[in-house]
Amino acid sequence: MALSGGEQTEAQEKIIKGLQGKYPNTSRHYCVRTDTFGSIATAFQTGFWIAHRAIKIVYDAEDGLVAPPYDITVVKKLVWEYFKRPDKQRPTRPPHLQSGGSCSWKTHQALLPKADQSLLTLPGGLHVLAVGSVLIHCWDLLKEGLLEALTGSSISSITIVKLEVSSAFGAAVLGSKAAGNVLNIDLSANTSLLYSGSPGVM
Repeated sequence: MALSGGEQTEAQEKIIKGLQGKYPNTSRHYCVRTDTFGSIATAFQTGFWIAHRAIKIVYDAEDGLVAPPYDITVVKKLVWEYFKRPDKQRPTRPPHLQSGGSCSWKTHQALLPKADQSLLTLPGGLHVLAVGSVLIHCWDLLKEGLLEALTGSSISSITIVKLEVSSAFGAAVLGSKAAGNVLNIDLSANTSLLYSGSPGVM
């Protein structure tokens, strides 16, 4: 099970004992992990930041406070539609999403000092699994900002992949491991490549 707070050993033991006591015939083994980081990193740090910034740019432009640094036609149309305000302008592609990539990287950057150094010396450099619809479906727009944020950092190379199988697959692997059964699985076959290279080289 992947639960909020599931990273704490005491909580894991409490949940497992509770399940074993109340449902003794359900399973012989349980595996409890956390689901918190992925949700915060993708839903809040990237998705929320992009939406909030887009709305603010539109209203600042409408109020004459700050001139937008790029064409906001499509963003304004979406904002007006959401808030039930009419607008008949023809939409164009919004380039502002690119700056969301740098925001997405800040979450990972904050964790780097605590990361095992062996993770930085893998073939292909630091491996990052992209999760969340914003990061995956808007990758072409977020890529430039993310790689620019990486320039000058301690990361010499990075590999970014997306998952091609259900998260249930990982749950099955962890559950099997908790039961003492190690499965011989090529985990790399479950992902597809989004980017691999050195920061600043696109």
